[in-house]
Amino acid sequence: MLATTPSAHVEDRYTVGTLSYTKAGLYWLCAWLLWGDFCFTLMESVVPSLLPLLLKDHGASNQAISIIVGAMATALNTVITPVCSYRSDRLRSRFGRRIPFLIWPTPFIVLFLILLPYSPEIAKWLMQVEWFAGLFTRSPVTPVIFMFGMLTVCFQLFNMVVATIYWYLFNDVVPAHYLGRFFALVRVFGTLAGFCFQYFVFGLAEQHIKAIFLGLGLLYGAAFALMCWRVKEGEYPPLRGEERGSVLGDVRNYFRQCFTHRLYLWFYLAYGLYVWSTAAQMFWVFFFRDELHMDLDTIGKYRSWSLLLVIPLAYPFGWLVDRWRSQRVIMLATALCATMNLAAFFFIQGKWSYLVCMILWNAPVFMINVANAVWFPDLLPRARFGQFASAAALISAGVMLLMSPLCGWLFDQIHNYRYVFVWAAAMQTISFLTLIPVYRAWKQHGGPDNYQAP
Repeated sequence: MLATTPSAHVEDRYTVGTLSYTKAGLYWLCAWLLWGDFCFTLMESVVPSLLPLLLKDHGASNQAISIIVGAMATALNTVITPVCSYRSDRLRSRFGRRIPFLIWPTPFIVLFLILLPYSPEIAKWLMQVEWFAGLFTRSPVTPVIFMFGMLTVCFQLFNMVVATIYWYLFNDVVPAHYLGRFFALVRVFGTLAGFCFQYFVFGLAEQHIKAIFLGLGLLYGAAFALMCWRVKEGEYPPLRGEERGSVLGDVRNYFRQCFTHRLYLWFYLAYGLYVWSTAAQMFWVFFFRDELHMDLDTIGKYRSWSLLLVIPLAYPFGWLVDRWRSQRVIMLATALCATMNLAAFFFIQGKWSYLVCMILWNAPVFMINVANAVWFPDLLPRARFGQFASAAALISAGVMLLMSPLCGWLFDQIHNYRYVFVWAAAMQTISFLTLIPVYRAWKQHGGPDNYQAP
């Protein structure tokens, strides 16, 4: 058991809700959560990094790639995230309110991830079926691209549940006093996972892409099931009677609570703009491969070193968030991200400038990821944390449905992937400007020492 019975020597800062930890219990909790995050990050690296290559090699346009890799996941996000978050906040089971939403989708995630690189073979087999072949007699979409799209939807349908709820678990089981430093460690392990993927895996994609999908899918499935078994949730306050309503009542309650306060509306917009800045990232690999003429192994290894070199910044960033507060750090990090993207646009000309710019770019990205993870629980009501966090995801995902195809169409027109950095810099600059009214409202409701979520 990770949670231990309260005793005289256990300080209050080792408790969260009804959970209480000894120092050793807190270490074990963090170890299991970080192991799960490491394997989850490895698995999640596969689709955005390798699926665009598969699609491009089978004749997909940039717009088709952006729809399959970006817009489809975003469309699912607009439905799955609010529903799962609302229900998870209100679930009361002997396994907790988060763990059930993490364990049941895992086998389906593994299955569809393994099947994805076999889309051409599956499409070829299905084309022998008369009615299926008839669907494509006048279709502008080839059977292979269609199959990639269908399997991606199936994968994202289940992965979106886990990707949403997993972050809520941290807020429920990790003592608030240590959240900044814990999320810094999460970013360290996530960065190490990114390093391992880029250094050891990415360069093998041209010859062993099916083995990569298979191996990382199985690793994730085993590791995540083990983490869900070892991490225990505490007890939650009973639900009030008005929270057990009809579906229509739940929808009305959701929108009334989440979208009526000015602070939260600015918060959603600021977060959404940062998310929208990532719409062009799926095209990075084509800039480095097709315009700088770098092979995949070199791209992966240089990218991996740029990730590894920012890890020593993890503890200072976590300490900064705990001491200076996430609201202030998120503003600084967003401004730095915009600046580094603009610098990358002008200065990346070859391998070494790519490495230097990626190191400088990864530092503020690392900072914003640490601050962002604490910013949500700092700013949103704790009792309905998942519900309000999902509202931010709903806004960002809803607009991303338009952003992803627009971004793909744009690069089909300009034929210059260097402008991925301009796209990101523009969105992040606007995000910084919208953070100013969030900061003012945060100060009005108590600021760094006495903030109370309205």
